[in-house]
Amino acid sequence: MKLFKISNKLFCTFVPVKLKSNPQKILVKFRKLFPNLKIQLINSNSIINEDHLIWAVKQTCEAQNRGILLAKKFEIDLLLRLSVTGQIGEAIKYAGVSSPEQNLIVISLGPKNQLNKFNSWLENNFIILPLIHYGNPKEILKKLNINYPVSNSTKSDLPLLLLSHSALIFADKT
Repeated sequence: MKLFKISNKLFCTFVPVKLKSNPQKILVKFRKLFPNLKIQLINSNSIINEDHLIWAVKQTCEAQNRGILLAKKFEIDLLLRLSVTGQIGEAIKYAGVSSPEQNLIVISLGPKNQLNKFNSWLENNFIILPLIHYGNPKEILKKLNINYPVSNSTKSDLPLLLLSHSALIFADKT
């Protein structure tokens, strides 16, 4: 699994998985077995690319460090940022996972040694998919009611555009 450095002591992994049962129950199990990690299931169709995820995680970490999370829990704050909304219900509906048939990503954040243990456990207990199936940028912008023309030259800017948009929305709430 590829590790992404978030800070000096924190790393993150994104693992595409196939689940056979209720995602919420599985998420509770993940968190119970690995309490030192932040773990969230994300609908990969709500993500533009890897950079989108990395920057959202970094933004949420920075908010936590400053004591300005938008929700009580890190994992919910991450969903809010990815969904460009201040409404938890909307964020769960858009970026969260409700069915094992969805394209899923397990996002985990913590110390490198704990992530390695978790990822090894994941590989032994779940079907790991070879690729993350990201969402269509035009469809994502449409769902989020953001009017921004998408061309090949602007696709690399979209993750930062979305997160900048969410930062502006959330600045009013803090």
